[in-house]
Amino acid sequence: MTDTFDQVSVKKLLAINHCEKYDLSAAHLTNANLDGANLSGANLSDADLKLAKLDGANLSGANLNGAKLDFARLNKTNLSDADLTTTDLGSTKLTHAILCRTKLPWGIENSGCK
Repeated sequence: MTDTFDQVSVKKLLAINHCEKYDLSAAHLTNANLDGANLSGANLSDADLKLAKLDGANLSGANLNGAKLDFARLNKTNLSDADLTTTDLGSTKLTHAILCRTKLPWGIENSGCK
């Protein structure tokens, strides 16, 4: 698999915790601290987010198909309208995550809709 992400985008994300609508597909973000990050509408397909800390992050509308989220923390993360249809959730913690119109491997989830 070839990397399709721009290394500058990854550096920006890690520096300012904001990468709205960026193409981060296949990015290597293992163990990254992205608590509170704004990744709304980002393309994170096939990204490696193992052990990532995404507590309180905004991933609304993000494409996470094929992403690796094993042991990632998504406590209070906004996953509204996100697509995780083919995502490897492993031992991902979705505690209090907002799952409104969220596409998950088992279907559409609507817990957390207001």
